[in-house]
Amino acid sequence: MHLSHIDYDDYVQAKKKVGFNIDTNHRCRLQCPACQRQKPSLKWKIKASQDMPINDWRKLLKFANSSIEKWNHFNFAKMCGQISDPIYHPNFHELMQIRNEEFPLICMEINTNGSGKKMEWWEKSFELSAQGPVEKDKWIFALDGTDNYTNNIYRVNSNFDEVYEVLKKGKQEYDLQIWWFFLIFEHNVHQLETARKMAKDLKIGFREEYTTRTGGDIIVVDKEGIIFNDITDRGKQYYMRQPDWKEQKIKKYEEFLNKNANNCLQTTKTSV
Repeated sequence: MHLSHIDYDDYVQAKKKVGFNIDTNHRCRLQCPACQRQKPSLKWKIKASQDMPINDWRKLLKFANSSIEKWNHFNFAKMCGQISDPIYHPNFHELMQIRNEEFPLICMEINTNGSGKKMEWWEKSFELSAQGPVEKDKWIFALDGTDNYTNNIYRVNSNFDEVYEVLKKGKQEYDLQIWWFFLIFEHNVHQLETARKMAKDLKIGFREEYTTRTGGDIIVVDKEGIIFNDITDRGKQYYMRQPDWKEQKIKKYEEFLNKNANNCLQTTKTSV
């Protein structure tokens, strides 16, 4: 099946069924080398951004809620900033309170580095989250190592020990869906098994992923393993590798098209 164009109205309707991502602000304390925030050509995005107004938040949740009313389909709103981290919105607790009171059926997926907030702030956040929908919110914390040194090689300015305690509290005291997201690099792959065990001991979810992120001083290795680009940290060189992710995604994409040929939206088929 060859897809040729995008129908905007169909796209909007489709997003009501599958959820969407929200970038709520323009702040992040971390300085991850491959992040858009570190690319000089993209600094304009940060300057052009602002904290999401409360009324805009309501509009987005109303949009998400419409899927429940029209299709009886449980929906979610994902907070995974492209130039920000959701926990740094100055009115984060108010945003969660609005969800609880006005749109209680919408589940949130909150992706964060988890650093820089006092435990009292986390207690309030988890309390609000626990008061949310029956289908519990999902909190995903990015930790690329099992100690502060290793985690900071890429997640610059993060605090592993601090975030680890937050993971424990969210699961043990509030029984939320807590996940550990581990981005695999050459410099931390030796800690992968330990991280899996630590997550299992906490009884939280664990997700690992080879990175395809590029930018700054970082370029991933191609599938043949012959292209390297290093980040220099503390006088050492670290590398990250990737499996044949392009071929895998293209195969899954084509399988999806063949299975859903009659119902699939027409859109542009682009390289992944």
